Amino acid sequence: SNFPAKISQSVTWTRDPFDWIVSNYMYDRRGDEPLGSRQWFPAMLGDPVVAAGLAASLPGLDLTVLPGEKLAAWLKRLPLTEGLAFELFLRMNRPDVAAYIKRTDPIHFPANLGELLQASGGERIGPDAAPSSASRVSVCLEDFMSDPARTHRTWRAVLRAVAPGGRRSNAARRGAVPDAALEQCIADHDTTASQATFLNNTRSKAHPHGTYRTVSPTELDGMLKMARGLDAGFLGGTYAAAAQRIGCNTTRAARRRFV
Repeated sequence: SNFPAKISQSVTWTRDPFDWIVSNYMYDRRGDEPLGSRQWFPAMLGDPVVAAGLAASLPGLDLTVLPGEKLAAWLKRLPLTEGLAFELFLRMNRPDVAAYIKRTDPIHFPANLGELLQASGGERIGPDAAPSSASRVSVCLEDFMSDPARTHRTWRAVLRAVAPGGRRSNAARRGAVPDAALEQCIADHDTTASQATFLNNTRSKAHPHGTYRTVSPTELDGMLKMARGLDAGFLGGTYAAAAQRIGCNTTRAARRRFV
């Protein structure tokens, strides 16, 4: 009820599409979504329109689902190449997939490439950004999660962008600093920590939402290369074009600890 009717400033997080696809694949394969979600699976695979699209885009993909099999179990049974191919297809913002899932399970509709592109709009800011007067800014997740120092500097850039005074006062923005409570929150929920550290800090036995540090840098590089090859070979370079447009840095140096 306190949400403003008109938003004068906004900050959105975006991400390189290939990093995003690999992360989504690992998250869906892990299977820790709450009971009842992903209701669109496996019926979606039997929908004639979606099945035809899958067959045309990804010929040879095994669509066989065992009785009672959930998405996570299905992905674990598929070879890595086919699992990544399905994830690329699922999140490509295809009208047939969107129409089916919104009709059958609108609450758990998976994010798609169109939404990722939308989130990348506005002026890009990062850990070393100068004060911005833009009303809409975006942050690359790769910048935000690469290491603790860059995380903190990125937070400060975000706070400068939304400081009181907004577009009217760059001086107010330059003076904006996180308060003590926010500093403690960042320390307790270090986005670059290992899973063990994260779980200990949050006193939670649940899996962290992120998929960082669940594969080695070498494994991640291989998955990214595979996703790029699938996109180029079967999907017309749709994700590559989006990656160029979004412009987040995905070199290993840029994501030193973002795994």
